[in-house]
Amino acid sequence: MNAGLIVLLAIFATAYALPQKGMSAECMMCTMVVGEVEQYLEKNEDAEEEEIIQYVCKSLGPMESMCSMLVKSYLPQIIQYIEDDQPPTKVCGPTEANMCK
Repeated sequence: MNAGLIVLLAIFATAYALPQKGMSAECMMCTMVVGEVEQYLEKNEDAEEEEIIQYVCKSLGPMESMCSMLVKSYLPQIIQYIEDDQPPTKVCGPTEANMCK
């Protein structure tokens, strides 16, 4: 089974089992994508945008397009949030990607 599909199913299962106030499916997917990008950058500090899309986003299956959009639009903010030790919801929140309220 595709790893991206397994991750996606796990996200929706978690969302269903443990609903969080104000945490939409879109918000959960955004925070998951940002977390995956963060993990990749921790191991590959000098990675360029296209490399991140190739290795991170393509592995996420049905979330590939959202991942690509986030990386292309918010990579500098994602890097800054990592440097500032901020949670993924900061990048996904109303002042940046506007996917989490």
